[in-house]
Amino acid sequence: MLLAVAVACLAAAGAAGAADALILHLKNGDRLTGTVISRDAGQVVLTNATLGRLVLPVAAIEREEKPPADKASAPPAAAPAPAKVVAKVATPPPPPPSFWKRYVSTNLHGSLQMGADLGYGTTHTEMYHGQAQLVHTIGRVRDTADFSAAYGKTDGVLAANRMEGSLKTDVDLGSGKKLYVYNLGSAGFDEVNKLELRYQEGAGMGYKVFDRGHVFGKADAMVINLEGGAQYQEFHYIRTVPPKKTEVSIRFGQNMTWRIPPKITLTEKFSFAPNVSNFADYRTHVELNAAYPLLDKWTLNLTMSDDYEAEPPLGVRPNDLQIRSSLGFKF
Repeated sequence: MLLAVAVACLAAAGAAGAADALILHLKNGDRLTGTVISRDAGQVVLTNATLGRLVLPVAAIEREEKPPADKASAPPAAAPAPAKVVAKVATPPPPPPSFWKRYVSTNLHGSLQMGADLGYGTTHTEMYHGQAQLVHTIGRVRDTADFSAAYGKTDGVLAANRMEGSLKTDVDLGSGKKLYVYNLGSAGFDEVNKLELRYQEGAGMGYKVFDRGHVFGKADAMVINLEGGAQYQEFHYIRTVPPKKTEVSIRFGQNMTWRIPPKITLTEKFSFAPNVSNFADYRTHVELNAAYPLLDKWTLNLTMSDDYEAEPPLGVRPNDLQIRSSLGFKF
């Protein structure tokens, strides 16, 4: 009776073990997964979803293991906490630059000079003069506006009363920016020289013949331009013979800027304009200016200019030489 009960218990245990799913690692390196149908001391019988029913000798089995628990039976993982969403505020684009800043203020520079020559003694002299220049550049186009004026008396007699303004436009040609075309217009008056009104309009071409540094030292720089063109001029005189004069002339011009170390800037202008109908009737203009910096934007200036007319009207001086000093401001 006891023997029968023991056999029944072993059979139940074997039946329970036979229904288990196992992974069998074989001694030859293979691995089989399946459900054990039955086993005894010599063999194991299992079924595989792909290979079907398999009978393996126990001697071929190296070890057994149970497959990992089914993920579906595992308790569900806790849901992650929702991430905090930080709203990004878009940075507005900067406003476009104004017309004044884009085309005027960033491309504009100039200078202003003011001076006075005063003398009190045997001769009483009071002379006041000023000069301004504005240069505006956009791309290949460069506009230069010049204005000058002078007024003074010597012993109560009018010695100077003149004013002149000019506008010159240069347009660079080619990639090297050496060749350019220009247009030049000017107008003014000079009461002492009996000139009620003078105006001119002309055009031509120019060429930058020299533009380099280290000319005579390590820090200097020099630029030289040559110009040629034609111009129309008209003169209205006060109480002269003839009272009016018009002419078409050829214009030859030259200008130079030389920065001399350590601080001096030298500028020079020259023009020669003969009348096409009478080459003996010509005009010349020479101007030389030296600027020395005193402070950041303040300069001390010494200027010499000379205008010569070969055939002036009766009662008008042919030559007008001026030497003046002034205090300048650059911007």
